[in-house]
Amino acid sequence: MERGEQFEPFHRDIGWPGLGPDFYQSSDRFFDHAPFCEEDCWISLGNAAAAVVESAAIAMELASLCESPIEIDLAVQLTKALRVIDDPSLLLRHQFKLGRFRYDLSVERETQIKPLILIECDGKEFHSNDEQVASDCAKDALARKEGILLLRFSGSEIFRNVKGCRYLVLKMLRMGGHLTQRDWNALELAQMI
Repeated sequence: MERGEQFEPFHRDIGWPGLGPDFYQSSDRFFDHAPFCEEDCWISLGNAAAAVVESAAIAMELASLCESPIEIDLAVQLTKALRVIDDPSLLLRHQFKLGRFRYDLSVERETQIKPLILIECDGKEFHSNDEQVASDCAKDALARKEGILLLRFSGSEIFRNVKGCRYLVLKMLRMGGHLTQRDWNALELAQMI
């Protein structure tokens, strides 16, 4: 099979006329020549695969520390962002204990006693009956009393827009003075915000 022939059925299916095997002989990368986009709108397939592999490796690392898939999803996104910032004193922790409660995630500064932000990932299964809602209200009140920002994300928010959740956490860190302009620029460059 000639290079390019393998793509021909794909092109017929989505209506890219006239793209035969000769079209692909000038490049090893399929997406470099997609006729409907500008050059800089595609990341290479290799970079996309590397990002997926990185996320999967982080998820495997974190799975034993987290209590739910939504917690893992958000923790992966925050871990990737903190790696971009490259500040070893800024940490993502799991199952932070405060009073009689445990909070799903916390962003901490190594030199500070209290976390900068507490994060709760509220799956419907564990946050919907009256007792669970009362417990969540008590958790909120304790965090407020201790002067710690608490962010709550529903399971559907995380599932539908995990990057938006990540952005909100990073924005709150920035607004609290915990991320520098240099950190923010690095996050923008890495397309994390």
